[in-house]
Amino acid sequence: FARLLAEYPDTPGLDQQINRYLRQNALALYRESDYDRSLAVLGTLYDRNPNYSGLAGAVDTVSGKIIEARLEEGDYAAARTVLNLLQSQFDQIAAAAIRTWEGRFEQAADRQMAEARQLFARKDYVAAQRAARRAATIWPEAAGPTQLLKEIAREHPQVMVGVFQRTPTEPQRRLHNWSALRTPRLVNPAVANLDGFSPEG
Repeated sequence: FARLLAEYPDTPGLDQQINRYLRQNALALYRESDYDRSLAVLGTLYDRNPNYSGLAGAVDTVSGKIIEARLEEGDYAAARTVLNLLQSQFDQIAAAAIRTWEGRFEQAADRQMAEARQLFARKDYVAAQRAARRAATIWPEAAGPTQLLKEIAREHPQVMVGVFQRTPTEPQRRLHNWSALRTPRLVNPAVANLDGFSPEG
């Protein structure tokens, strides 16, 4: 097909056959559960003929499979990336699917926010913070997570500390790395600790 397009573009029925090939290729990839490649092929078909028969339904089905798989993995950012792809690449035929998925994301974020507010009212600040952050992860445009997180921070201030080495699974006092020195002070404090040497030794 590529050679025909390059050397014999006036071949009768060439465009129709290429579109038919792309549709069959996308269907074969879908049956093999290779949804990402199937959607990519449908994107090529859309670029060639946005009004191709059955294309809108195929895009809706394949993109839905990809989004559902990302949601099952808990990867909301990747699921939103697929939604953004629909908006940018299939804007003429995927408007209904886009609205449907946006509504589902918003509803999921609203449920998380309702849970977060209940936890906050019970003064379970850590769990409320997690729920509010999940809501923001699911749908960054959701109303409320930022404000609630600020309220939680006022009621239950926290300090986050970053370290370069992970905590040992069985913390013991060792001198060979900083995490082994750091962790026992938190989980197994001694009666006295040596912090350093004075000028006298």
